[in-house]
Amino acid sequence: MDKDLKKQNHQDTANFIKIHKNDKDKKRDKGYKKAAILLVLLGKDHAVKVLKHLSEEEALGISKEIASIKKVPEKEGKKVLEEFGYFMKVKDLVARGGIEKAKEMLFAAFGEEKGEELYLKILEKTVPHPFSFLNDLPFEQVLLLLKDESSPVISVILSHIDPVLSSKVLGTLPLGLQKEVVVRIAKMEKIPPDVLRKTEEVLKEKVRAQGEIVTQTIDGKTTLIEILKTMDVTKEKEILKDLASTNPELAIDIEKRLFSLDIIHKISKKDLQKILQNYSDMEIAFLLKGKDDNFSEKIIRCVSLRRGEIIKTEYQGIGKVLKSDVDKADAEFLKRLRNMAENKEIVIIDREDEYIE
Repeated sequence: MDKDLKKQNHQDTANFIKIHKNDKDKKRDKGYKKAAILLVLLGKDHAVKVLKHLSEEEALGISKEIASIKKVPEKEGKKVLEEFGYFMKVKDLVARGGIEKAKEMLFAAFGEEKGEELYLKILEKTVPHPFSFLNDLPFEQVLLLLKDESSPVISVILSHIDPVLSSKVLGTLPLGLQKEVVVRIAKMEKIPPDVLRKTEEVLKEKVRAQGEIVTQTIDGKTTLIEILKTMDVTKEKEILKDLASTNPELAIDIEKRLFSLDIIHKISKKDLQKILQNYSDMEIAFLLKGKDDNFSEKIIRCVSLRRGEIIKTEYQGIGKVLKSDVDKADAEFLKRLRNMAENKEIVIIDREDEYIE
């Protein structure tokens, strides 16, 4: 093959790739795809030398495309070679990509340790996300599939599918099972690949993923929070209450992260005015301590101009305060918001929506 190559400077090739993928008239992914085709055509030895001249981001982008290549058509291969300044015979050339080809090149270019790190990143992006096919099924069909599954299996599945779908499924479960699932999701961290494979095989006749499935790292708390965010406050409160009965510290931590001060942006001006009527000017001024401009402006807009000026004066007069005192005031404010929402005195709109004033 070497005799057919007319361009041997790997640094020049790397520079050309950098320019090509930054071309404003082309999509970045398209540039990576062409570079991937080029490296597959050049073969491992030449490709490795080119990769060494690229950044980690560029190597990852190109390797991801190499992993998705099955075979390079002769016509497309010839066009890419000419575009990059190479002239060689494409016909009868073994030009196949794949995840193993990408792995081989990364290990050779960056060494075993770094190559492994980059390879795992590619796997996460190229291997289909576990249970992703459930997101496209009718809700009734998903319920039917999960009908006889155990709490460990349901927990694994709900941790991977769309949070909106997860919340809908969770809401249909019997209270006892729901409680078990919530606790398992909250505590979830890593799931062995064989568990994912076996669980998928039960739900789908056969799922083929390119390459191997790596261990999936799950932030259980964040996953549960995303699911709870799609529920109404009453249902959310029930689940947190059940969780608190077995793990109070975990329930408190999740509740704090779930119901933050940003929730005021999901409450109408009229409802916020109703809330602030129960606060003195000094209490509101204290509540503004340590808050960003968006929060402060939202609160001030919900009081009269005269009262707003008084609150600003009180704010200036307070001076420095202890963070612990501010945290306590914030907690009391959030508790009042939650109680009013549960009693239907105010409305907290869907967290994916927003009020426009």
